[in-house]
Parts: sequence; structure tokens; C-alpha cells
Amino acid sequence: MTGALVSFSISAVAVRGLSKHLTTFEILSVRSGFGLLFMLLLMLIQPKLRHEVSTRRMPMHVWRNATHLTGQYVWVVAITLLPLATVFALEFTMPMWVALLAVPMLGERLSVARVGSVIIGFLGVLVIVRPGLASFQPTALLVLAAAFAFALSLIATKQLTSDVGTFTIIFWMNALQFPVALLVPVAALGGDVLFITRLGWIDVIPMVALGASGLTSHYCLTNAFRSGDASVVVPIDFLRIPLIAVVGYFLYNETLDVFVFLGAGGGTVAHAAPAPKQVTFDRRELDRILNLYGRMVAAGEWRDYAIDFLKDRAVFSVFRRSSEMPIYRIEKNPKLAQKQGAYSVVSATGLIMRRGHELDRVLRVLDKAPSLVTV
Repeated sequence: MTGALVSFSISAVAVRGLSKHLTTFEILSVRSGFGLLFMLLLMLIQPKLRHEVSTRRMPMHVWRNATHLTGQYVWVVAITLLPLATVFALEFTMPMWVALLAVPMLGERLSVARVGSVIIGFLGVLVIVRPGLASFQPTALLVLAAAFAFALSLIATKQLTSDVGTFTIIFWMNALQFPVALLVPVAALGGDVLFITRLGWIDVIPMVALGASGLTSHYCLTNAFRSGDASVVVPIDFLRIPLIAVVGYFLYNETLDVFVFLGAGGGTVAHAAPAPKQVTFDRRELDRILNLYGRMVAAGEWRDYAIDFLKDRAVFSVFRRSSEMPIYRIEKNPKLAQKQGAYSVVSATGLIMRRGHELDRVLRVLDKAPSLVTV
């Protein structure tokens, strides 16, 4: 999440520079357009990346980006109707929505510690912005709707990370959002598709910075969701407010408010929330594994299984007979999520048959595994 926070701050600086010449929708199209260009260049330089992009789970990609764009649009409308303090306070109800939605949609556990960390983090935001009673006017529901849309987008990101690569998620984010951000405002508001011709060479720097930081922020955020539970990752986003306050102080001579740093304690407490005592498979991961297990049992290959939730890994062991050693182990090790991949299949001899970031691809090695013949 550190990389995501820094990238979001760079995006904010770039947006402020471009806002002198471009509208909000034009800035959004620049962000996704340059991001798409960067990804196409990467695919040209490294042809193997082309094979990583697939249309698998396209409805989920469409849903994720539709909710994200909806949240952005409603948030922009709210900015024109409400005080900024009110908007920021209500926007940071998003972690609460994520924590609540993660229970039915992701099968995550909503522990007392996580609920407490989210509440303390939100109280910290209230200390920072100190909104008055005017916050609770009917138009404030717009910001709550935006926060809810952003929460749905983050939940969709978590769902995609179980079997879709980070590169694919970010590619479709830019590929789907760019034409919408560019053409829909033009059709609805009579804008100019060639707005970029109004810019000078000096604007190239913030445009490139916006495109690059847009990619890195979502890359880091997606990998954070791949490694941890959504209700743990999201509260760390509270630290964005004091970080941007420091950036504003050095770049724009904005006044540092002591309440910003007092309120940041809420985000720090959320970040320091106790980690789970054991690693587990979430509901979607278990569905994938048990689906494979059912097929192999029906084929007469497997007979029994065991699940172990340890401090550093979760293990699904497969047995030919319950009295024997497991013939295969399907392991999830979050510490390896940023390296070779969190998922692996291990044979009875300890040989790692396949390791990777996507569970479905790792499990395919077992579909091709040779049948065991009983004598």
C-alpha cells in the first residue's frame, strides 16, 4: 500500500497542474489514455505479456470499471454542491462499506479488531476535516453513493485477484475506461475530442506523470488485495490525507493543520491492527479447489483430503487413502505473493510442480497429472 499512497499523491499533483487547462472528464481520459499507451508499449517490448491478457471474467472487469467510473462521476458532481470538508469526510466511509461487503461477497471474517480499526480510522478523518452539522444535508447522499460505488469496485478487484493476473486487471481498467471517459462526455456535454491540442509542451510532464502514477497506484493496490484481506488493506488508505497535506505544504505553501496529523492516528491504528493468527483459504479459493477435488474423486483418482490453516500458509492436502501420506499439497503462502506467487502445488516428494499468482493456472497442473495405478 505504500507504493499506492505515493502514486496517488503524484496523481493529485499532476491533476492540479492539468486542471488549469482541462476539465475533469478530459483529465480522466488523459489518465486512462496514457495508461493504456504505456501498457501497449510494454506488450510490444515484452511479447510474453500479450499472452497474459485474456477476456476471462470479462463481466467482472466491466462491473469493476463501471462502478469505479460511476463513483468518480458522482464524486465530481458532489464536489460542486458540497463543502470539500464534507465530501472528504463522507468519502472515507468507503472502508466501512468494504468491511461490510467483504463478508457476504468475499467470505471474509469481520473480526472485532477490524471493525474497531475502521471506526477509529473514520473518527480520525472527522478530526481532520471537522465537518459541521451541515454535512448531513440531502446532497451528502451523493458522496455516500460515490463511496459505496468505490467500495464495490474494490470488492470486484479482490474477486478478480483470485484467478486473474495484475497486468490483465490494469489493462482492462484502462482499455474500458478510456473510451468512456473520452467519448461519453463529448456526446453529452459537447466537448472536443482533440482537446489535447490546447496543451503546450510543458503539460507533457504532468500528463506522463498522471498516466504512470495511475498505473503504479492500481498495480500496488491490486497486489495489496492479492496479499491481504480487503477489510485490512483499505483502512491504510486513511494515510493518504496527511501524506497529501505534506505534499501541499512543500509544493503549494499550503498551511499544515495540526488536526491532520492528529486524525492520521486513526489510519495508523488501522494499519497496526493485529494480523490474522493463521492463513486461510477464502470462499472463492475453496470453491476452485473443491471443484477440482470433486472431479478427481468422480474419476477415481482421489479419496480424501485435509485442510490445515497455519501461521504462514494454508494447505489443502489430497490423499489416495486416508492412511497414507498426501499425494499432493495445494498451498497458499501470502509472503510469496510479491515474488514467485502465493499459490503452489507440491508433490509427495516435496517437488514444487507449479507456482504462480493465479490459483486456476496453478491447479491446471493437477488436471494433467498422471493417474495413479493401484496394484
